[in-house]
Amino acid sequence: MNRSESAGMGARTRNVYRAAIVAFCNWCVETDRLAANPLSRLCKADVRGDRRRVRWALTEDELQRLLKALRLRQVADYGRKTVSLLPAKRKGRSQWRYEPLTFETLDAAYACGRTALSKRPDSLAKRERLGLERMLICKALVLTGLRLGELASITVGQLHLDADQPYAELLAKDEKAGRGALIPLRADMVEDLRGWLEEKLAAQRERAEENGAPLPLKQALDEPVFAVPRNMIKSFNLDLAAAGIPKEDERGRTVDVHALRHTFGTHLSRAGVPPRTAQAAMRHSSIDLTMNVYTDPTLLDVAGAVEALPSLNVMRNPLVARSAT
Repeated sequence: MNRSESAGMGARTRNVYRAAIVAFCNWCVETDRLAANPLSRLCKADVRGDRRRVRWALTEDELQRLLKALRLRQVADYGRKTVSLLPAKRKGRSQWRYEPLTFETLDAAYACGRTALSKRPDSLAKRERLGLERMLICKALVLTGLRLGELASITVGQLHLDADQPYAELLAKDEKAGRGALIPLRADMVEDLRGWLEEKLAAQRERAEENGAPLPLKQALDEPVFAVPRNMIKSFNLDLAAAGIPKEDERGRTVDVHALRHTFGTHLSRAGVPPRTAQAAMRHSSIDLTMNVYTDPTLLDVAGAVEALPSLNVMRNPLVARSAT
């Protein structure tokens, strides 16, 4: 274990290996291969004290900027300006490079991108659709607390948008804890999903008709709601840059796709949701995990909470207060 720690292995990973070797030794004892488990007192690594990546939650303004960047960047990439390279930085025939997107240049680049792609309407429509899908993926992660892999597993048939309380069904085999869950969906998310599915299924029917066959119902229901890309993590970093959100803050905390789940938990607490309800929404087995790991205290209104405490009048002169009575 010490060798693994010095090699840079995280505490959580070391605990997984520890559990495996301890279980193996227990089996050896049960089958009379060992007289006793020599590793029974092997301590667990401190996961909280050895967190390799501490994430921070996004503010409401940052979320709005990120959603806009996700929606526009796929087209805006085609509208970026070019700048000439200095002679010392030129390689081969490379005389120029594209300027990186920033939140200040995003709108102008998007307009230029639409103009550049106007002669290729199919490509423009594809990129507009991709931007819409990336934006909806991000919004769904923030409003449901789903992990990226869990969201990718949700199919059309697992959405129940017409129920009294609309929800998405997360199967046990696809959930990290292996229990399965019913994920409630907010009204605006339901409307977004309705529009997205109508467009998605219409495109599927059109492709099926081109092949001379109707779209089978089972195939439509088994289709994933979102095509979560494999390069989502790398692409997300470009979206952060286009939204003007730093990858790392002044305290060394980072923002990645999983930070959207931290954002979900933090904004539940910020909205005054009771801790036990927030724990259920996060699907955590421990309330400590919900409140101490997935809640960013820097976004909580601590000053407002203090102001809500009872007003306590201090008697600076007890004799005056006594005579007044």
